[in-house]
Amino acid sequence: VLPWLLHDPNAGYFYIFFDDNQRVYRDRGPIPIAQAPYRLDENCRNTRCIAGVVNQFYTGMGQYKPKVLGPQGQPVEIAVLTDYREEKDQLRRLLHRLFVDNGFSYDQVALLSARGTQTSNILGQHLGNVQLTNQLPLSSNEVFATTIRRFKGLERTVIVLCEIDEYISQEDIDALMYIGTSRAKAYLIVMLGPKTPEGVLEALKPYIRQ
Repeated sequence: VLPWLLHDPNAGYFYIFFDDNQRVYRDRGPIPIAQAPYRLDENCRNTRCIAGVVNQFYTGMGQYKPKVLGPQGQPVEIAVLTDYREEKDQLRRLLHRLFVDNGFSYDQVALLSARGTQTSNILGQHLGNVQLTNQLPLSSNEVFATTIRRFKGLERTVIVLCEIDEYISQEDIDALMYIGTSRAKAYLIVMLGPKTPEGVLEALKPYIRQ
């Protein structure tokens, strides 16, 4: 069907942009192109601090490791929870700090869950005076909150990742964490659950403050 969208179906051009590191839907077939791709290896979105975390989950390392063009930025904030009951309270306090102490606006922040919409205990909840919603445009005191999968391709100034726990399958760890961490332009906060996969803990160990 796609060639018939072109003015010349036989001699027209398609430009296809893709990132295999974000491949979380494994039932999709490969792109049917024989030619070698032209690699876009400059990271124009993330600060250097955020890119350092993103690269822990980048499976295309080596000669094609992306070059980061952004500033150094704020250190990535990582919290390790010991009890699931802590998470909502921690998130409530965190959002209060972002809006009241740090001065971010509500539309600069997105909260992303590594779980699905049916298994999340966070999405759609009230946290203090903040309502989490997946509807746009935002109303007063609302923060956009959805799953990492559904936020693929989007970005925010501040990203808060939560519910990173045993619900992540082993084969999805790198893709989900790569997508989630790379959505943040300036400030990244990662909240690790009590049963965070060992691969995530190992990758983030250098960034966890003791």
